[in-house]
Amino acid sequence: MNFRKAFSITELSVVILILGILISGIVSSIDIYRDAKITSLRSLTINSITPRIPNIEFWSDTISNKSFDKSMQNNSLVSNWNNINPHILVKNSAISPSTAKTPKYIENGINNLPSILFDGVDDCLRIPFDLNYAINKEVSIFLVFKSLSNPSTNIALFGLDDKGGWGRLVLSRYYGNTGGSSHGSNIGILQNISKLDTNFILTYVSNQGVLNGSLLRLNKNYSSITQTHNFTSQAGPEYFGLGTIDGACSWSFSNIMVSEIIVYSQALNSKHILQIEEYLAKKYSIKLID
Repeated sequence: MNFRKAFSITELSVVILILGILISGIVSSIDIYRDAKITSLRSLTINSITPRIPNIEFWSDTISNKSFDKSMQNNSLVSNWNNINPHILVKNSAISPSTAKTPKYIENGINNLPSILFDGVDDCLRIPFDLNYAINKEVSIFLVFKSLSNPSTNIALFGLDDKGGWGRLVLSRYYGNTGGSSHGSNIGILQNISKLDTNFILTYVSNQGVLNGSLLRLNKNYSSITQTHNFTSQAGPEYFGLGTIDGACSWSFSNIMVSEIIVYSQALNSKHILQIEEYLAKKYSIKLID
């Protein structure tokens, strides 16, 4: 019996054609699934509790149609990250101070959804409005992020420029896995904030002067602290900075991915805090720890 030892050129061409069709079909199916998922998450965002809670000041994600001024591709520079808060007419965007300090848009970021990548060298975004209430009154901040490298020095997730004073809100990643929230000289330490390749929902609530009225936690109860903030500040911040310790974007940067940030000018109650965390957990498939 004779066996053929090789395919003919025609047969090889047919095989290659079939493989090409199969690969093209798989890629198309992945694209269709991804588009359907993004559409579903946009609906979840619009219908979430987020805009119905009073005193929302800033809200931006990487999925909504209005989050960016232009169509974003992988590794596109994010010079503007728009405020999608529906309750304000003048929507101040998060803005990069210069091209050299501009973070990048990543298509497959946190849980394979779009994210903004901060390089940890000098990337940052500034939200150009006064958050003076954050250090003198109340503020609630929710951040979806992932750390990509351990800090060798103090690295900040976000902070406030206080026009030269020291009474400022700062949330920093310190050596190892610890992190701290600082109001002037009052610092609370949170564990595991820098754990690598872990998707976090960070909740920060400041209620200045209230006994244990301030809260800092990750994924509900993965790591949490309560504290009392008491300090005096004569200066108000000009900018809220993301990916840096101050709104001036001048020092202490983070190598992180960020997918969503929500800021309220009030200390939210426990019911509203959990509602926001549950919305973010569902959207980014992040498990909350009871």
